[in-house]
Amino acid sequence: GTAVTAISASATGDVTLYAKWTANSYNITYNLNGGTNDAANAATYTYGVGLTLSNLTRTGYTFGGWYDNATFTGTAITSISTTATDDVTLFAKWMANSYTISYNLNGGTNDAANTATYTYGIGLTLSNPTQTGYTFGGWYDNETFTGTTLTIISTIDTGDKTLFAKWTAIGTYTIIASVGSGGSISPAGSISISEGNTQTFTITPNSGYHITDVSVDGSSVGAVSSYTFSNITAHHTIAVSFDLSVVIYPNPCSNGFMVNVGNNTPNLFIYNLMGKLLLSQTISSNSYVNISNLKAGMYVVKVNGKKFELIKKE
Repeated sequence: GTAVTAISASATGDVTLYAKWTANSYNITYNLNGGTNDAANAATYTYGVGLTLSNLTRTGYTFGGWYDNATFTGTAITSISTTATDDVTLFAKWMANSYTISYNLNGGTNDAANTATYTYGIGLTLSNPTQTGYTFGGWYDNETFTGTTLTIISTIDTGDKTLFAKWTAIGTYTIIASVGSGGSISPAGSISISEGNTQTFTITPNSGYHITDVSVDGSSVGAVSSYTFSNITAHHTIAVSFDLSVVIYPNPCSNGFMVNVGNNTPNLFIYNLMGKLLLSQTISSNSYVNISNLKAGMYVVKVNGKKFELIKKE
């Protein structure tokens, strides 16, 4: 019937009236913080009925509950009670998921920076493992090493990961280092070097000698005192030659001259310009050669295969 709002002046007899009530509805505001709400979470609730709150979803995160404040203090709210009144504002709390990483090292040793888990929104930059005698060929997501190598787990990746380390055996190459008389090279002999490595050779002449040439793989690189092979990917040779250092002074001279041959003891010969031998002498270190009995003029001096023009003054 019709609701009674008044009893008329002409009414007679006792009257019994019944009050009718309609439960209030209140608004619910959801702050999802990047999540997707569940359809069961209604936009309003009714007094006397309330509402059981459902969990929402978000990729890479676990739902941490509904709260009545943006700082997520207090107790998580699971329902709006039947006696609640007033509008409600709810805030969704999220916790970034952590996922497991399994490393198949295939004989290698992992880098400490490769953690056992990664967190959504942070990801992980993958470091290279090591294995003696091998070059690391990258991380793959399959044991047949197909597809693209993985260098990172991205910030938007989800799920547990299994990674496979690919290795390539390092080749071994030989460098043969040899020297003639008059000096040394270090290291010397046959040197085994792993592919991609670097090897430096140091060349030292003996006292009284000097480096005349360094030959690498048959080609001269000059009279250098050291040589470095970098990023070695083949066999090589390095050969060094030395020669006696001979110094004659003064030249021109009067009655004699000095000959410096270091710690050596070669023979010295003096010839005239016609090729006639005029004098021979065994010399050592810094020796004096007396030519007072020779006439003034030009002569040829030979020491250990070296030839010098000598001028004797009046």
